[in-house]
Amino acid sequence: MNLNLMQHLEANQLKCKVLFLGAGEVGKATICKQIRYIYGRAFEETERIAVKPHLTQNVIEAMRTLAVHSDVLAEQGIADTRIEEHEVALREIRDRVARMSDKQNADTRIEEHEVALREIRDRVARMSDKQKFTAQHYHDFIALWSDARIRKTAEYRHQFQLVASYKHLFAKMHNYWRDDYVPTVEDIMVSRQRTTGVNKTSFSMRPTCKHRGRYAARPRLQQHAHSYSQHAPPPRVHHHAAALPRHSQSHSNHEHTYRRQQHVMRRSSECEYLYEIFLTGGQKNERRKWQHFFPNTHLCIDVINLSGFCELLWEDNRKNRLREDIGLFRTIINLPVLEHCHWIVIMNKYDMFVQHIHEGQKFSEFFKDYKGSNLNSKQIIDYIVAKLLDQIREKTYLAKQRQNIRFFVTNALNTQCVKHMFDYIHQHITEELIFKR
Repeated sequence: MNLNLMQHLEANQLKCKVLFLGAGEVGKATICKQIRYIYGRAFEETERIAVKPHLTQNVIEAMRTLAVHSDVLAEQGIADTRIEEHEVALREIRDRVARMSDKQNADTRIEEHEVALREIRDRVARMSDKQKFTAQHYHDFIALWSDARIRKTAEYRHQFQLVASYKHLFAKMHNYWRDDYVPTVEDIMVSRQRTTGVNKTSFSMRPTCKHRGRYAARPRLQQHAHSYSQHAPPPRVHHHAAALPRHSQSHSNHEHTYRRQQHVMRRSSECEYLYEIFLTGGQKNERRKWQHFFPNTHLCIDVINLSGFCELLWEDNRKNRLREDIGLFRTIINLPVLEHCHWIVIMNKYDMFVQHIHEGQKFSEFFKDYKGSNLNSKQIIDYIVAKLLDQIREKTYLAKQRQNIRFFVTNALNTQCVKHMFDYIHQHITEELIFKR
């Protein structure tokens, strides 16, 4: 009886192997955490507590980086960010911290004696991100983050490596030193932990597409929006083959299309989908492990860091992040073993991309062949999409199918945005895989 049950389950469950690819620091892990949070099981308390060491490491690393580069930028003559050897009364710092602490329920005290802000900067610059984050560290960090020169240093973060979620970390670091603090789901999403090896996550979903309405009138998929809002979820970007006009189809084609619709609706009511998501490490020394997971892949998702157009690689500070993303896309999109997969390109970190533009970063300074406006995010995204499609070799199978590659502009920290994106992916995969059964 157990054998019959297993056979019944296997017959009514379709597996979909999803492979997340991309360079380091593009947001693959955050997207996977969001997908698990939305469609899989909730984060248990033990899992949330386990994230706390990563949060403290992140906040120490971020403040230490700013402390170090406040001197580096000044020595290079880029900005006036050096904290000079002048005395600052600790009582003044304490009073400022106390006012903040009243609002944030902090109840610690610091000794009343005078110290130099420079001394605090030097102490923070020598910190290890492995050490325990204490109340004293928190007050040191508050003193530094309250200084205009440290904040000025953060404006030049594209010239060095700074944890992307530093603002969230600094806003909530009053909690991180407390032993009784349990991180929230938001903390889990912003925590940075380098992915090593290949991690697998599985969950099941029922088909959600409304086949009858969907095939009766296929929706016209949205192209680039004319304007983007920094606060609203960014629009989805699809490059999709246009639906064949109904009047151009022959009678036999109508009959064939009708039978396909009936088949899809019948199979969709019987099956559920088991998604097996494989999250890969993106650093160069991790990429050699990818090849072992290429066979039998149904969906390849390549993640691109939009904000990387003016940033440098973590492992090689001489290379541009976006150029690395484009070069890596050229490598994987032309692999014969992956040419028959569904392809999704997620252009992530839209919010940081817009922020770079507002701060005056000129896209044309990093990509000399770009002729559009440096203030027009739509034109820049159009250029990046065209650049990615140009990486497909003409003689490959995908060269004829490039219009079927889907592009999404998203922000991985926006749960609703990730949900909209994966709902669309789920519907598309449901249709295609049912036809292959």
